[in-house]
Formats: sequence, C-alpha cells, structure tokens
Amino acid sequence: MELAESIATSGSERVLKGDLVEVRTRYQAGQWAHGYEVAETVEGGYRVLRCGSQEVLPDVFGPADVRLDGKQ
Repeated sequence: MELAESIATSGSERVLKGDLVEVRTRYQAGQWAHGYEVAETVEGGYRVLRCGSQEVLPDVFGPADVRLDGKQ
C-alpha cells in the first residue's frame, strides 16, 4: 500500500519516489551505502531498489535510515 508521496527523513529532507538515496547499513554501524532509489513509500518508511541489479529490497527502511544521495 503506497502512502504519502514523501516522508521527511531525520535530516528534514523530503524524499520522493524515484530519488537516488543512500541507506544506513545494518552491518557496519554508522556507515551509509549509495546506489539505491526509492521504489515506494510505505507505512513506516521506504522500500528501495538496488540500482545495479534493479531489485527491490524486501526490507522497509525507516526515515532515519534513508538520506538523499549526495551525488544527485
């Protein structure tokens, strides 16, 4: 179920479907990984697509775990 068009992240930036983003890794504390795109906004956060493989990840990333990619 797609919700609002955007959610404010912890940095108060608005992230929209299709935006290139970085996601906080769950394997190395404090590290961010780039190469992702917002696939959809869902309850609790975002589903993201891995740009290289075009695969939508099954996990939902909360607003604190997503930020706009600085390379945009």
